[in-house]
Amino acid sequence: MARHLLVPLVAGALASILSLPVAALADATTLRPPAQGGVVVVDRAAYVAYVADADNAALHRLDLISGDVVSMPLEHRTG
Repeated sequence: MARHLLVPLVAGALASILSLPVAALADATTLRPPAQGGVVVVDRAAYVAYVADADNAALHRLDLISGDVVSMPLEHRTG
């Protein structure tokens, strides 16, 4: 498959996976509502996707060729 076709395919699959409830196996009485607002950005020239968690806990870099993922926790500062 050509690389230019692979990038949107992987980005779409990644966005679909991120939209699924993460805690599906947890006790229903302890679940919080799913967070909304995660972001996926695809850098087509570099064949990578950057994914921000909806809760802003981490930023993930997905190599669209190898499938390698690097996650970087984000530090939250207040006031």
